[in-house]
This record gives sequence, C-alpha cells and structure tokens, in this order.
Amino acid sequence: MYKLSKRSLKKLDGVHPDLIAVVKLAIEKTECDFAVIEGVRSYDRQVQLYNEGASKTLNSRHLTGHAVDLMAWVDGGGSWDWEHYHKIADAMKEAAKELDVELGVVTGSVLLMAHTSSLIGKPIRRCSYGGNGKTGANREGPRRAL
Repeated sequence: MYKLSKRSLKKLDGVHPDLIAVVKLAIEKTECDFAVIEGVRSYDRQVQLYNEGASKTLNSRHLTGHAVDLMAWVDGGGSWDWEHYHKIADAMKEAAKELDVELGVVTGSVLLMAHTSSLIGKPIRRCSYGGNGKTGANREGPRRAL
C-alpha cells in the first residue's frame, strides 16, 4: 500500500475537502504509486500555463480547488508510461464511488486530472486520447494537460 508524501499533501492545500478525501483513499487503493503535482493554482500560474499551451483555458477548475494533477511515481521517479495512468484512474474512480463523490477523471492527459464536477454544478468533462495514446512528440504516454 502506498501513502502520499509530505510534498503531495502540501499540494492539496486549498483543494476541496471531498477531492482531498478521494485522493487520500485512492493512494491506498492504487496499484501504482502517484504524486500530487498540482492542486490549487493562482490566476498568474493559470495564465502562464495557458500561454505555454499546457492549458486550453483561463477558467480552470484548479483556480477553485476542484482539480488536482497526479503523476505516476515508479522506481523512484515520475513516469509518463500510459499503463500507469489507467491504474491510477481506476483507484480514483473506486475511491470516489466509495465516498459518494461524483468525479470526472481525465486520463487523456500527461497529468491525470481529477475534477469534482458535482461540487460546482457542471457536467463531467469527457476527454479521449488518440488510438495509440501517443503525444505530439510521438512517444508512448498520455498527452499534455488540458
């Protein structure tokens, strides 16, 4: 069983309590360790990501604490191998169901993004990835965060 690092826990500061609970339960259920790499974002950070092409919106759910980015942690470091993100997504879905939290899990991105959609009254945003899951750089793995 895995547990969140102090750094991951710090990244959850300001995130909605229901989403924090899901992440904390998911780390206990997952078959693949993961780290929280981003939770609440400042508007300036969102603008930076938008300008870099790493986000397609200036109205991210990160701004309100309704999203987190997770990264697979394998063999002592971050991994972009697609296979790991399916395992993390499954653990997030299982934890959300157990806690009765409606969760949209976007696995078509480099960063697994979990959104507590029911908490802000918006429908779950669906996202898919190319048939082979390759990025623009033509390497195996998920795509950049939306």
